[in-house]
Amino acid sequence: MYLPYDKSGLWIDGIILALLAVLESFRLLEGQKGNLTHHQGRISLAVSLGLTVPSAIAVIYFAAWQNYVLRLEIILCIVQLIMQVLQFVIGIGVLVGR
Repeated sequence: MYLPYDKSGLWIDGIILALLAVLESFRLLEGQKGNLTHHQGRISLAVSLGLTVPSAIAVIYFAAWQNYVLRLEIILCIVQLIMQVLQFVIGIGVLVGR
């Protein structure tokens, strides 16, 4: 199957994917660090929760606005968004409980 992919769209999708990978890595690292430390954990957990919003926006971009969206991508993006919402809700609960 050949899909004519615009070069500028390819660059934009590639850059957003690379930024999402870096953002997700940093978000998960900060969340893990926030769970392991007690005193500084609130700051790391808050940073992780703050990074959830731009990460979710990037996932929504891949599910809805990229040039060609496959059904598999929509399913995987929905799973990732569900995981992010669960992490966000549990993170808020942990911050309130500390």
